Amino acid sequence: MITCVVIDDEPPAIEILENHIRKVPFLKHTASYDNPVEAAAALSRQCPDLVFLDVQMPELSGVQLVRLLAGKSKVVFTTAHSQYAVDAYENNVADYLLKPISFERFLKASQRVFESFPPVVPGQPEAAPADDYVFIKSQHKFVRVPLCEIVYLEGLGNYVSLYTPSERFIVHSSLRDLEEKLPAARFIRVHKSYLVSLDHVKSVEGNQITLACQDRECVVPIGEVFRTAFYQLLNRKTVS
Repeated sequence: MITCVVIDDEPPAIEILENHIRKVPFLKHTASYDNPVEAAAALSRQCPDLVFLDVQMPELSGVQLVRLLAGKSKVVFTTAHSQYAVDAYENNVADYLLKPISFERFLKASQRVFESFPPVVPGQPEAAPADDYVFIKSQHKFVRVPLCEIVYLEGLGNYVSLYTPSERFIVHSSLRDLEEKLPAARFIRVHKSYLVSLDHVKSVEGNQITLACQDRECVVPIGEVFRTAFYQLLNRKTVS
């Protein structure tokens, strides 16, 4: 089952897409937004598999929003204007639907996205993608936290503060232990007291990393011991 979200500033367009989604058995509609700024805030807290995204919207365009998503969700552009095809290609958008969107064309785009996911073995329940989430024990209860929501972790001796865009969890653990349980491809130690998510790095300047934390910015220092390794990783991912 593919979870999907609709973002469009025109309610009639949202209604058409919701009707199309209901007809497709492998799609599950989870939310719709007519305000792109509110949608951006919501998507920083959740990670749907697929976003049907209008391009021309006030305050925040679909092109800007797809860049904020940074590949966390697959995207299908929905627009009345064909000139955004290049933007779709440059941002690795899964498909490009021109309004008015027929169900036949919508289904073709949905099938293309569905086929891009790993197949599910018949007779077996759908499994969550590997390393998709962790359970943390905080305040005498276990809390499920998707990896895409973790912004950074701060070591505090025998405790760790784990930050998401909207919450802070105190975990009775060492930073080293949590570092070993998180995928190294997505989380990197940048300081003796800080572990950051590469998904949420907004900018790097000198010895400071600015992280995207929903409606605010978080600044984390880079320790001298970790500086070389971090900048080597940054250079491998830099396009100039």
